[in-house]
Amino acid sequence: MLIVKMRSMIQSTVGRIFMLGILLAFLLTGLGLSKIFNATKGSINGIATVNGVMLNEGTFRAYKQQEEEQLSFLRQLIQAQAGGQDVNALLRSLGVNPDAAGKALETMIQEELLNQVAETIPVHLSSEYLALKMQDKQFLAQALQASIPGIVNYDGSINEQVLNRVLNSYDSSSLQAILADQMKRTLVGELVQGAFVLPSWIIRDFYKEHNLSKKFSIGTISYDAVLKKVKEQSVSEADLKKFFDEQNEKHKRYYVPAKRSGDQWSFSASDFGIQVTDEELRDYYDKVKRSRFVDAPLQVQVREIVFNKVKEHGLIELKSMAEKVHADVIGKSEKFADFAKEHSMNGTASKGGLVDFFKRGSHDAAYDRAAFVSLKNDGDISEVLEVKDGYVILQRVARKEATFKPFETVKKELIIALIDQKFKTEFVKESGKVLRKKDEADMTFQDFVKDKKGAMTSIPATPKDSTPVSARLFSMQKSGDRVAFIQDGKGIILELKDILKKVLPPFTMLKSMIESDYYEYLAHKELQSLVKTEQKAALSSKVLVDTDLMKVTKTDFINPSDEAQTKKFTEKGLPPYLLSMDAVGAVVSFVGQKDGYVVKLDGLSELKEEAFTTQKEELKKKLYGSYKQMLVRSFIASLRRTATIEINSSFDKVKDLL
Repeated sequence: MLIVKMRSMIQSTVGRIFMLGILLAFLLTGLGLSKIFNATKGSINGIATVNGVMLNEGTFRAYKQQEEEQLSFLRQLIQAQAGGQDVNALLRSLGVNPDAAGKALETMIQEELLNQVAETIPVHLSSEYLALKMQDKQFLAQALQASIPGIVNYDGSINEQVLNRVLNSYDSSSLQAILADQMKRTLVGELVQGAFVLPSWIIRDFYKEHNLSKKFSIGTISYDAVLKKVKEQSVSEADLKKFFDEQNEKHKRYYVPAKRSGDQWSFSASDFGIQVTDEELRDYYDKVKRSRFVDAPLQVQVREIVFNKVKEHGLIELKSMAEKVHADVIGKSEKFADFAKEHSMNGTASKGGLVDFFKRGSHDAAYDRAAFVSLKNDGDISEVLEVKDGYVILQRVARKEATFKPFETVKKELIIALIDQKFKTEFVKESGKVLRKKDEADMTFQDFVKDKKGAMTSIPATPKDSTPVSARLFSMQKSGDRVAFIQDGKGIILELKDILKKVLPPFTMLKSMIESDYYEYLAHKELQSLVKTEQKAALSSKVLVDTDLMKVTKTDFINPSDEAQTKKFTEKGLPPYLLSMDAVGAVVSFVGQKDGYVVKLDGLSELKEEAFTTQKEELKKKLYGSYKQMLVRSFIASLRRTATIEINSSFDKVKDLL
């Protein structure tokens, strides 16, 4: 599957853009950093060094704490939807590294790499300018967000407590130095982005891949037919034993996995006598109403001055225009609508930039943050904001506070939720006392089960899986150990009974299974060889033809933007990336979930220039927007390759990171 995904990426326009980004990043790194990447572990001062510059342990701990808080927040968000799955595995599937220490160290390394590049750029930020910017709390918090953990909350609002602590802890010159470093790092990123010009051929290729119809010759080599042919060969016992040993050494294939059995008791809130008062319900309602009982969400109305004609002016000129207008309008809030009519570049200009009431999530993150957080009062004007299509200046016009479902309407739901919450607390407390039982006065486990009407079920010996019960069974050390936890609103106590260790049955017992597996292994190897052979033949002869093992079918024209046609195509076991092929006569081969395929692009519909021209600008924005951050990441990755990074091997949490 990984190889198929990589092929898909390389053969698509987005994949080529990514490769172009990496190439450009290499070209942009002619900054005197000529050393080959060399990550080592040793005895050094501090937590690590980057090109000889030390990263100190105190900063690492602050960053690690911030990462732990963010990971905790994410875990809470997805826990309810996890369905018993490993939350860390889900985080990884979303592209989130659940290792707080690793993320913290990586952030510090990236910042130091950018700092070292920033030092080579002849930019001076005067103390007067920095002092002026330090008066703007919103700007200060956003600029220092990467350097000072916790200064901005998850919703984008300023953490006033942290910000005030920072302002009180640092003298003016120290804070200005931190601010200057962060602004220079930001400048490096902007320079990298500004160096990129999206070639017109990329836009044309993207359009061809996603809009032109294609027809194919598809050669299918049946795995079953190959297996049948392979089974006509005889295999020796020596070959089977060699296969058996190799599979066990590499994959532990024929081992019987470790198993554990246990007993489980489940407890319900109804047997714990949990009661809730009306006062408790009202307090609970006040705490959760903003997250659970919103009737109408918070909404704001703004005026906007938009600068989005990237093609006509370019991003750098647009930003300059926006800053000039901002300087003129900042002291004339009552004339914001007039400025919008004169300068705004979108459809709201005719209405003085007026935007109807909207809720959070309706616009870019920076747009939303300014509208809902930064602009405290009606009439307030934002900084120049960078958004997906350019830049924008906002003025708050009005704000409608959120309304909530009445207490009486949701009272039954509150009772259930609060009883459940109190039950969890009570169960953890009482079960903990029973399982620890240090005092003779404490209730015995048997009495606890009887008093609380615990329902017992036996768990047969099973191998480890991803369920919470299995994870806890395998976390216990010896037979008779018990553990308590909450699952699906129930209190659970689990007792470990039997521990069955992993064993390897003798070869003679498994010989029939091994022979079957070996033939399948040979069939897969033969199938991979056959598709490559047929691909070469098709490239040479310019045609796909039937053979003893390969049957060829031809498709009608298929439009990649037609969902019904695409679905029918992929239901045959063919990957969607084939619809990105745009060179007539090109031949690809691969092994799918079962069978092998050789696919030739026979025809491509004509590109209609008028239709392409109509969509060109929209496609350009789409590709450029998706590319900007990718380019900066590629630039940092290239810096990393040319850096010498040494990790302190005595630092437990990170010594094995690289």
